[in-house]
Amino acid sequence: MSANTGVSTGIGVVGSIIIAISCGYMAYLKGRGKWLWGILGFFFTLVILIIVMLLPRKTRRP
Repeated sequence: MSANTGVSTGIGVVGSIIIAISCGYMAYLKGRGKWLWGILGFFFTLVILIIVMLLPRKTRRP
């Protein structure tokens, strides 16, 4: 294993963590489960980020 492969993997993991946090935060703001969407964002990155961005805000029923 070359050092370059380790750096690429590290960058990928850091990117996934950043996207996971972003997905969780956006889901939280929209009234959805932050942990679920954060975990999905870690594994499926950009696809879930786009889905969370397009989701409507959940409205609370009186």
